Amino acid sequence: MKILNLHIEGFGHFSNRALGPFQRPVTVFLGPNEAGKSTLLEFVRRVFFGFPDGRSSSNPYQPLAGGRHGGRVTFVDDDGETVTVQRFQGTSGGPVALTAASGGPLPEGELPRLLGHHSRDVFQNVFTFTLDDLHSDKLLSDDSVNSQLYSAGMGATKLPAAIKALESDKQSLFLKGGQKHTIILAGNELSKIDSKLAVVADNAEVYSSLTSQLKEVDEELERLSGHRQEHQSELGHQKQLESAWDDWNDLNQFEGQLAELPAIDDFPVNGVGRLETLEERIRTRQEEYDSAKEAVGEAKAKADAVVEHEAILNYSTDIRKLEQDRTSFGKSDRDLPKRKDEFEDHENALSATLKDPGPDWNQARLESFDLSLAVREDISQFRERLREAREELDRRKSDQSQKRTLWEDALEAEGKAEREFEAAVKPVSRKNGSKVLPAVCVAAGIALLALGTVLGGPAFPVGLVAGVALAAVAAYLFASGWPSTGTDTENARLSRELDGVRELARRRKSRVEESQKAAEETERALASVQGKWRKWLLARRLRDDFLPETVVELRSKVELGLTQLLNVQRWRQRIDAIQRDIDNYVAIATPLAAAFEIPLDRTESGRVAGAADRLIEMHADVEQKMGDRMDAEAAFRKAEEQLKARESDLQRAEEEMRGLLQSGGADESEDFRKRAQIVRRRTELEDERRGALGRLQRLSGPGDPLEALKKQLGETDIQAIRDQASSAKKEIDNANAHIGELSNRQGSIQKDLKNLTSEEESSKLRAERQRLLEEVRGNARDWAIRTMAQNLLKDAQAKFERERQPEVVRHAESFFKGITGGRYQTVFSPLGSSEIHVTDSSGVSKQPNQLSRGTREQLFLSLRFGLIRELGQRSETLPVIVDEALVNFDPERGLRAARAFVELSQSNQVLVFTCHPTIVDLFQKAAATLGMQEPEVIVLG
Repeated sequence: MKILNLHIEGFGHFSNRALGPFQRPVTVFLGPNEAGKSTLLEFVRRVFFGFPDGRSSSNPYQPLAGGRHGGRVTFVDDDGETVTVQRFQGTSGGPVALTAASGGPLPEGELPRLLGHHSRDVFQNVFTFTLDDLHSDKLLSDDSVNSQLYSAGMGATKLPAAIKALESDKQSLFLKGGQKHTIILAGNELSKIDSKLAVVADNAEVYSSLTSQLKEVDEELERLSGHRQEHQSELGHQKQLESAWDDWNDLNQFEGQLAELPAIDDFPVNGVGRLETLEERIRTRQEEYDSAKEAVGEAKAKADAVVEHEAILNYSTDIRKLEQDRTSFGKSDRDLPKRKDEFEDHENALSATLKDPGPDWNQARLESFDLSLAVREDISQFRERLREAREELDRRKSDQSQKRTLWEDALEAEGKAEREFEAAVKPVSRKNGSKVLPAVCVAAGIALLALGTVLGGPAFPVGLVAGVALAAVAAYLFASGWPSTGTDTENARLSRELDGVRELARRRKSRVEESQKAAEETERALASVQGKWRKWLLARRLRDDFLPETVVELRSKVELGLTQLLNVQRWRQRIDAIQRDIDNYVAIATPLAAAFEIPLDRTESGRVAGAADRLIEMHADVEQKMGDRMDAEAAFRKAEEQLKARESDLQRAEEEMRGLLQSGGADESEDFRKRAQIVRRRTELEDERRGALGRLQRLSGPGDPLEALKKQLGETDIQAIRDQASSAKKEIDNANAHIGELSNRQGSIQKDLKNLTSEEESSKLRAERQRLLEEVRGNARDWAIRTMAQNLLKDAQAKFERERQPEVVRHAESFFKGITGGRYQTVFSPLGSSEIHVTDSSGVSKQPNQLSRGTREQLFLSLRFGLIRELGQRSETLPVIVDEALVNFDPERGLRAARAFVELSQSNQVLVFTCHPTIVDLFQKAAATLGMQEPEVIVLG
């Protein structure tokens, strides 16, 4: 999806405001605080996902400047179809309408598909976010995105539980400092058994003797150990003296050299560098002073220049008027003949139009003709009334003709029925009667049926019933052969039927007479309307035979004539105005040309134009030269000021040089440099001396121990130190040999003491002790096995966390590494946790709350980039809208983040809101370095 336009009818301080079209991949909205950047971002959110209800505590963004609360967003979806979403505040988020590019409506249910089926929270947290959203960890707690971020261990989610179970098993076997764990308890039992073995000795005398001997051996061992310790201390001391000997000699050498150099107090820091800088500055200031002095001379020569025709500047107002109207004067001079010809054409056209209504029409009558709305209404009413009266008369005459025709048909049917009745009642034979009477019934029935059909209305059912009845009688007579009996009854019935036909004919005649009267009344009404129309025409001095249509055409002619008359008047005024402009221009140019001896002929426009051009050129030339002279005067004053400034700068530099030489105790630069060399050498020696003294101090310690070490080194030599160290080493070796012999004796006595234990009890205790030892060894093996398994599982978990992260996190890692310039290498979600960790270049793992604010925001921005990239591969790509997202980034990371946004714009449209021009610069620079289209910048105010 790519947003094309925004149209806000009413939202916050926006009213009837349109923004767009947004043609480029990146659009940056720049505006001061309260310009409406956050308002626009929230407007897009609410048009897409609805307005909050009255219970919400969020800003309602009521339309402060008027308009309906809402608006519309036009965008192009990924299929290239243009859609407009319109929404206004109301219940259930407000009514929404979708419109296609053709103007036809789309189902409301299409909106979720166009928005990628994402929720409001995902759209707000991932695609449209502010600086506050970027700093908050709300993104990590959103259930809609957790499945994308924390799915690193799919297929290995049991590893953390297995590692925890192994740790529990290890602690049940052994825990440092524990009291009731398996290995600790077995060790306690071993101690108890050893105690019992010592108690069961049965030979007290032997035990006492051995104990006494063991005590003597222990005392001798203790004495020998002390003797050995003394010589070890002596050996260490001599080694210390030997290690310090070279530093001691260096210290004496450095102090001797320092004593030979003269002491120079308070020499300036970096004196030679400052001296060289001042020497260069003095050379530069001298050159600048010489250049400024030369510039003063040049500027004074220009400032004293004489300008010819300087007096023309006194007429600047008139000259500028000539210059301002020069183009219009030339145009007016060329247009005047054309306008006169056009004026003549308009007059001819008006004359031709006035001939159409009649010879008595002129301009006065044309202007007096009433074209008001009331007259138009009268014409329209008369035309309608005449039309209606004529149509009514035509209808009446048509009705009269139709009814007369029907009446004549009825009379013909009546005569035919009478003839057939007369024939039916004549005396005939039975055979003949049996055929004639049925035929008469058939003829009468057909006549009645035809008459009822023609007359219509109430006559139709009567004719239909009578006709069907007579047809039925005829059928019966034909079938039965019409016996002679009942002939009189049948004749009576036929007589009644004939009377009915006669009554119908009488009624139709009455209707014909009524129609004749109605037609006559309609003719009289038409004549009345025509009479009123003729009076209306005569009242307006128009011919009485005009039809309303003719008057309408005449009114069109009058309107045309009035338009032509207006053109004539306008062209006359235009010609007069052109002539006045020409005369005014000549009036201004004539005296000026005379004053400066420029030839001018008032009767020739070319001469006037040439003189004006010469005056304008002369004035511009004088203005230019006077401006140059004024600039030269200003340059002269500025050059004098710069000369004084350069002289002052030179004096200050020379004064500073004298101060520096004086602070270094020198009168000349060379002397100053020699003293600087002495100071530098003393500094080097002091550093060497402090280094040697520091190394001695590290051997002895500060204060008195250091002084004692220095004193001892001064009272001996290196050979004596080495001899004493060798002697101490021999004493230590002798003590070690004697201690070894006594240790063997001690072991023998201890062994004899152990053999004094009861054989049976000793065997049991030893067996129990061996069992406990085996148990401890087995538990130790189990603890070691679990430790190895735990380490292997931890390695496997670490490998999963490195290599099996979800695509969202992998994308985020790439963005985060790029934004931080490689300062952070990895982003991962540990197995079995809902956390995000990052690892820096030194391998240290950190969580978001351990990062600085800017780095934390860069991490959350990268996670959003990863989500946008991943979601866009499975659904509609949505625009990315951000408000002040980069304000807490340093310039380098800000530029890299802007590059990331520009790269993202290849798949997702990017809209950026900011009040910082530097942010605009970052996006422009990022696009330039990537060789992509420069962002569009829209200034909000």
